Amino acid sequence: MNRLASIDTGTVAIGFHGDELYTTDAQFTEWKTCPVDFDMTVANIVSLNGKCYSFMKHRRSGSGEIAQLDVRTGTWHSLVTVTGNCQLVGNETSVFLIKMNSSDWMDDAMQIHKCDVIGKRLECVFALSKPVSINPLLCSAVAIGDKIYMTGTSRSVIALSLCDLSTKLIPNTTNHNCTLLNCGGRLVASGGLEGSVGTTSASTHVEIFDPKFNKWHSLPSMTCNRVWHGMSTTNEYAIAVVGGQDRDFLSSAEILYV
Repeated sequence: MNRLASIDTGTVAIGFHGDELYTTDAQFTEWKTCPVDFDMTVANIVSLNGKCYSFMKHRRSGSGEIAQLDVRTGTWHSLVTVTGNCQLVGNETSVFLIKMNSSDWMDDAMQIHKCDVIGKRLECVFALSKPVSINPLLCSAVAIGDKIYMTGTSRSVIALSLCDLSTKLIPNTTNHNCTLLNCGGRLVASGGLEGSVGTTSASTHVEIFDPKFNKWHSLPSMTCNRVWHGMSTTNEYAIAVVGGQDRDFLSSAEILYV
């Protein structure tokens, strides 16, 4: 799985298979390596106010931490130590941690924690009382305003409201395990797995959801079938798509226009 985060108007961070993280310009011409400790794997990355944050898992102990990347030096600074299966998402003002306490994610309730990156602490702001069939390490999640959108094993997007603590299913035509992205307040979903159980394959499908009108619209398809890939905005109208899997790991990248 590849992870992307648009750090600022000219820099994109990319994590490859959890072992290495790079920064590059939006045209993918200048690459810089940001070494990750050999005992750590990058679960996912987000950006906030020109800074890059990542949730990392310890390979041996299974515990994890939230770390901040200094883009200039390529070094990491640990902020908060956490346990369980987690994923980071960020909106315009905050970084949030989606957390499952147990390893059996099919039978575990979900918690959303707000991360105080200055005070280096977590505050629980949302807790689901019933289990949801989403694995935070494999699902795709984004924050738009006061809502967090997630997709996993179903063909629906789950919307969690941080304002009134409600949940809502948003049916879509996309496949399960599609990748989500916040694009100017709209939700872009791409790729994923299509077909029935036992006969699934990666997809090229791309669509966009506008929360204001509660409607999905199809966009031009990707040139490659992809699942568990990375997406990031490079400007107001362009989206960078990197890696993922089809029958094997993909090393290609492409630009989508919305």
